[in-house]
Amino acid sequence: MQNSLFLAAAFLYAVCALLPTRLGAVISGVTAGAWALHGVALGMDVMVPGRLRVGFAIMISSALWVSVAAYWFENRNFALDGLRRLVMPFAAAATLLPLLFPGTLTPLAGKTAAFGWHIAVAVLAYSTLTIAAFHAVLMALQETRLHTRTAGGGWFGSALDQLPALLTMEKLLFRVIWIGFVLLSLTVLSGFVFSEQVFGRPLLLDHKSVFALLSWALFAALLAGRKWQGWRGKTALRFTLAGFATLALAYVGSRFVLEVVLHRGVY
Repeated sequence: MQNSLFLAAAFLYAVCALLPTRLGAVISGVTAGAWALHGVALGMDVMVPGRLRVGFAIMISSALWVSVAAYWFENRNFALDGLRRLVMPFAAAATLLPLLFPGTLTPLAGKTAAFGWHIAVAVLAYSTLTIAAFHAVLMALQETRLHTRTAGGGWFGSALDQLPALLTMEKLLFRVIWIGFVLLSLTVLSGFVFSEQVFGRPLLLDHKSVFALLSWALFAALLAGRKWQGWRGKTALRFTLAGFATLALAYVGSRFVLEVVLHRGVY
């Protein structure tokens, strides 16, 4: 059932990417429908009776699901049609990833409710900061295009030209980073304080914990620098991408190696 929903959502995302700008109401409706189907499919795929499915494909698909929700919501306040043309193709591809890489099932027997909440908040944190990284890359490309004054560029160049002004993009970036930082803080805090209840063992300083802490420190430094030193532009972009890269290494990168390269399924 969920496989059909994933396919239907991917198809609608692809349609949404191709619709002309003048069909604003249709775009909004198709986006909402695709997002709803994607969410239901993810829920059915992840929550198996007595078990929880985890994997790098689920994380990436969830990240794009949150990205679409952020686009749809912010599009009500800002003109983000250029962002639609860039986000939707990635969302369509990410929707299909769980079909190709199903991940592994983790038994919930003996796990407390804190385990489920920790996983949910961690996925939301990763998803939100993935949006921030994607947003930072778009800003860097947008700034390069402005400085080089390149004409044309085809579909991609046209989409970049339709993005909001850099100051507006920067405002959106830090709004997303703040949300992601709060979620990441809750993830790290729950991992440290409730490790025994969440994982059934004392906290281990393994690679996931170290990289998660490093990512948290980088985003904390960025937000502090923004507030006290007025950091922006390339400095903000570098910190955003560095923080995301370390967070990706904490989980998704290692899961990709285990599942795809080594064909192992270890939480």
